[in-house]
Amino acid sequence: MFYRKHKKRILIISEMIILILSISATVPSLFYIAIDKQDTKLCDFPHITLATSFYVVVYTIIFYVLPITTIAILYWQIIKHQRRYVRPGRSSLSRDDIRTQKLIKALIKISLAYILFTWPNCLLLIAVAITQKPVLQIRNQSFVVFLLAMLALSVTNSMTVFNPLLYFKFDTNIARKVRSIFGKRRFVILDISTVSVTVSARTSKLSQ
Repeated sequence: MFYRKHKKRILIISEMIILILSISATVPSLFYIAIDKQDTKLCDFPHITLATSFYVVVYTIIFYVLPITTIAILYWQIIKHQRRYVRPGRSSLSRDDIRTQKLIKALIKISLAYILFTWPNCLLLIAVAITQKPVLQIRNQSFVVFLLAMLALSVTNSMTVFNPLLYFKFDTNIARKVRSIFGKRRFVILDISTVSVTVSARTSKLSQ
């Protein structure tokens, strides 16, 4: 009852808290991240101190640990609700319900994919904070590890691109809706092109 009554206010406050946390965790990077003189094309932590390590750990918790934990908890609550939910008129829970099983599988696959895509970069940041080794030093010691680190960073930063693809891949309802929308647009384009071809053919006949 409380949530329904104050739903709009709770959502606004939650968005403001997320915005403040994001800004608070990002702004300090302007003071810690810089360009190294040895490689001006690489942004790095040139001098990793105890304060830098603390900041990297806090940054990792806010941007990786908390989102992953929140997604896992929320999706698990949805899965539990779907498994326990009994439709009106039914005496017991039907575990053979196709839609419920598809939803549960989609949520599990999406959450696992998100975790698999983001945990390598999370481990990279934690390793940098603990060892206090800049990325440039890692590259000088092992170029293979450096390539893996850059790959992990690139994949994590590309999650905004991967997220729609994940939902399209694992959620059949979203995939069906997207196909229907693009199918209608394709039909409209084909219809318009057919009309234009017909009009141009009639025009050419009249000119002759």
